[in-house]
Amino acid sequence: MIRTLLAVGAASIAWNTHGLAQTVAAEDTVHVIRQSSLGNPRLSESSGLAASRVTPGLMWTLNDSGNPPELFAIDSAGGNRAVLRVEGARNRDWEALAIARCGRSDCIYIGEVGDNNRDEDTLRIYRVAEPTRPTSASGTVRLNGVITFRYEDGPRDAEAILVTRNQDVYVISKERSGGGRVYLLNRSAWDQRGLTVARFIQELPLPQGSRFQITDASIAQDGIRVVIRTYGYIFFFRLENGTLRLDDHRPGCYAAGLDIQGEGITWLGDGRLVTTSERRTGLGGTVSIVECR
Repeated sequence: MIRTLLAVGAASIAWNTHGLAQTVAAEDTVHVIRQSSLGNPRLSESSGLAASRVTPGLMWTLNDSGNPPELFAIDSAGGNRAVLRVEGARNRDWEALAIARCGRSDCIYIGEVGDNNRDEDTLRIYRVAEPTRPTSASGTVRLNGVITFRYEDGPRDAEAILVTRNQDVYVISKERSGGGRVYLLNRSAWDQRGLTVARFIQELPLPQGSRFQITDASIAQDGIRVVIRTYGYIFFFRLENGTLRLDDHRPGCYAAGLDIQGEGITWLGDGRLVTTSERRTGLGGTVSIVECR
């Protein structure tokens, strides 16, 4: 276990979107409460993260890029709790996770939305019912639904999804120049067969540059607060009237150097967040509990 206060410098960032200037100040640096190694050696590319709605302290994550179609349950100290294979699904490039209601239960939503070469015409959102008592033993879960879709304006790479209380899915692209574009899959897509078109909603008000490439996002249980992670920053938004708006009172914090390759993020509660990173040669992936002060 590593306990540390991240000490890194950051320049102030200011930009204008629709005439509104927003700033992340230099002193707003992420505070690490606890950082631990991911315990399961099979979990090498943790790319998405979602906090359980059923089991307090439990989180779900996944491997990306052609790994088996598996979900990993971990605790906040990186301990392995369960590995579940998703029957009927494939993992071409899973990159994102979310947990939201689906009918009378909670579901884990899996975003097969990675497309590094931007040449995939068909992408998918899978969902499975969240197990109520995951154990350390391996098991299987069955699909509860799937959306097959394409973007209305051509292929995009993405690593972040948001799922609302009414099961609308927002996909946030990862633009090479930084920032992202937001696309909507309406809840009616869960009842459709064949290919659905994801409709463009907005361009996110983020600066350009590799540190602003989006790697994950999570919506709080209130259905309004949204956290978005990039390679260098953590940003806070609010989902209001179907649009993501930067939180004027709490825009974000500087997070470069938090871990090896920052990927996953989710809400823990009490203003705290949990993040994960991928593994690199000689260095294991990590899970961190952090705050933006």
